[in-house]
Amino acid sequence: MLKKSSIFIACAFLAVAAWISFPHFARADVEWKVVKDLDLKKTPLDIAPSLDGKWLYILTPGEVVIYSFVEGAITDRISVDKDFDRIVSLPRPDSLVVSSSKKKALQVVLLERAYKIDVAGSPFKGPEGSPVTIVVFDDYQCPYCAGLEPLLRQVSESFPKDVKLVIKHFPLAMHSYAKKAAAAAIAAGKQGKFWEMHEKLFANQKDLSDAKVEAIAAELGLNMDQFDKDLKDPSVASFIDKDTNDGVRAGVQGTPTVFINGKPFNQRSPEGFRQAIEAELKKVHPQSSQNSR
Repeated sequence: MLKKSSIFIACAFLAVAAWISFPHFARADVEWKVVKDLDLKKTPLDIAPSLDGKWLYILTPGEVVIYSFVEGAITDRISVDKDFDRIVSLPRPDSLVVSSSKKKALQVVLLERAYKIDVAGSPFKGPEGSPVTIVVFDDYQCPYCAGLEPLLRQVSESFPKDVKLVIKHFPLAMHSYAKKAAAAAIAAGKQGKFWEMHEKLFANQKDLSDAKVEAIAAELGLNMDQFDKDLKDPSVASFIDKDTNDGVRAGVQGTPTVFINGKPFNQRSPEGFRQAIEAELKKVHPQSSQNSR
């Protein structure tokens, strides 16, 4: 017969073994803070985040308020029937559904976002006050950017009075020389030769190097001392970084990315550009369906 001390030791051993075998959950306090207060002006009825995580749609009586997580601010307000009391995001990030339990009604809303892209100081072709602005985020080592260039030239030639073509720099991390090439284009622009350098960089994108860029600059007749100085100017690098950040805020993820009057544009064909440009021109001149060519 076991002694009481032996039984006690055995029980204690089993208790320790059980304590070791089972997971333990430590108590943790939750610290929190309010990161944003929104003054909606109206009572929120329902909310729905976009599936890409960039937007929050807030339904209020008679209005959908759109909050941008990227910009950290309310960017738009859309009028809807005041009886709509529910909102749901659809798989497409540019669409949502609002419904009314009272009216037993439902509407699918397709959003056409127009981003406010800062083009101050960016190189451009066409009249500065053109009714249509095309912004292109480029990477000089991107073959698709090079492939788009002839079409962009054709668009500029077809709409010389109505279109302003703006270049913004978006060098991708996967392209080791893209940022240096962008700096070369900006440096050439300081001597009035941005577009010449721009075209040469694309024409030689498979062979870009310091030596090749120097050769192109000399071929363009640039002041080489000034060119080399501008290449190293911290303000040039800052300008490229600003372009990149502007692109990120507008949802740019790759190159080339095109915006027409702030709206993302994907129909990259002569007919696609023509239709989009003429649609914008109709907003300015509703009675005219023809552009000034």
